[in-house]
Amino acid sequence: MPVRLSDVADALTASAGHRYLYSPEMDRIVSAKSLTPERQAHCLPIECDLDETDLMEAFLQSLPENDVPDALAWGGGSEGDPKELFRAAVFGTDLEQEWYDYRDRMYQEAARGWCREHGVHFIE
Repeated sequence: MPVRLSDVADALTASAGHRYLYSPEMDRIVSAKSLTPERQAHCLPIECDLDETDLMEAFLQSLPENDVPDALAWGGGSEGDPKELFRAAVFGTDLEQEWYDYRDRMYQEAARGWCREHGVHFIE
């Protein structure tokens, strides 16, 4: 039975401390915490190289120049955490939903690539 692509994408976005695996034996995604180390050894880790800060920067670069919030000096030497600067400038604006849609598309693409790379059958 194929796995749902959205489940793979959700596993890719798991917060620190939460690790998900694909179990070929069960043909599904499972939490690493639910398996013994011996069973984990027979599973594929679900992970990717996407970095949220890189995604934020790519999102801003995908926008027309006049749509980038003035309050956000991305990489321009602004003081503070880039993620916090991004959130302060984008959240609560018309760009917030565009950001979430963009981020979700990028994780869907990463999930699709992960499945293909590992020969895991999936459904959209």
